[in-house]
Amino acid sequence: LVPLIESAAVQRVLPRTLRLAISEREPVAQVHVFESGSDGLLAPRVFYLDQNGCVMSPLVINGQTVPQTREWLPTLTGVPGNQLRPGLAVETPEIRAALNFISEFAKSSLMEVVGIHYIDTSNSQTLLITTEEGAEITLGLADFPTQLRRWRSVYDLGVRSNKSLASLDLAVANYVPARWLEEPVIVPPHKTNISNSSPYRKRH
Repeated sequence: LVPLIESAAVQRVLPRTLRLAISEREPVAQVHVFESGSDGLLAPRVFYLDQNGCVMSPLVINGQTVPQTREWLPTLTGVPGNQLRPGLAVETPEIRAALNFISEFAKSSLMEVVGIHYIDTSNSQTLLITTEEGAEITLGLADFPTQLRRWRSVYDLGVRSNKSLASLDLAVANYVPARWLEEPVIVPPHKTNISNSSPYRKRH
């Protein structure tokens, strides 16, 4: 099977019918790398990861990459190039933690008010989240529901105080180091416009 296909099954229905059932993988994150082309020059390439860490390349038909609008997916940085093997799952703990965070974030109340732009996986102890508003959030690699609740509490405090977060360290267990922007940033409210069932589609 090609990496974009998770499973396929064929059922024979008598007398003369074949029923084909195909399940596609749902990308939840993207990774950008540079690879050497046939001309020896470096060229950008994008890979997608599903929730289980399976690596997928963009769809190619007749030798041409099919354009796909997936800018709304969080971008993982700090991913070793040797981990990106289409059809195989990544095994790096930091990357698996990032995918787990994406899943938990999609179920949290922050999903409607905060956008995730980048997730830096280069640190073996923490994830560094960069939001669409420019804030940097540091997370430990486990117990994301608790960290997300703490993040939401700080976010709500900022809303009440008319302040915007510059940085927040949730990897610290006993207290929450936070830094606020000197001038409040006015951010238009997110408008949810999900055109399919994916919980990861970016809000507009």
